[in-house]
Amino acid sequence: MSIKDSILKRRTTHHYKPEPIDDAIIDEALALVVHAPNHHLTFPYHFYKVKGQVRDSLLSYAYDSFAQKSQETAEQKLKKWSSIPGWLLVTQKRSEVDKVAKEDYATISIAMYILMLALDEKGIGAKWSTASLFETEEWYRICGVDAEKEEIIGMLWYGYADKEPKTFVRPTIDQYSSILE
Repeated sequence: MSIKDSILKRRTTHHYKPEPIDDAIIDEALALVVHAPNHHLTFPYHFYKVKGQVRDSLLSYAYDSFAQKSQETAEQKLKKWSSIPGWLLVTQKRSEVDKVAKEDYATISIAMYILMLALDEKGIGAKWSTASLFETEEWYRICGVDAEKEEIIGMLWYGYADKEPKTFVRPTIDQYSSILE
């Protein structure tokens, strides 16, 4: 498949089959992220495979957090999040220099896209979620992430799609491109 076809085909997956994904496939895709453009070669990301007790604790915390607003929403979210076969927590190294932090975030964004394209090539759908829940002190504690050294950027959820992702109308090039003379 051409790079153009890969880009046109990939969509965010929201619904997953309950089939586990072999870690070797994830590792193969993760091995590609180091090829994202990376100013000063900081390699600012870390990917944590979330499993077992940590995943269970995150689900419990998420349920309790959502239940404070709505029991129905909490039950819906828990059902949906529990059915997602694969979770990757994504962090960024903290930097005291704003420009470096901005460049590092750009690297992570590209790395995430490389990762999602690599998974899509294997028939695995993914969703990069940046829920505000991931920014809480408790989420950091459960994950064992040192907030002084790393910032949680989000969670990449992945698995085989249970439903075909929706497609949306995209803007045409003349709507977002101009010539400066």
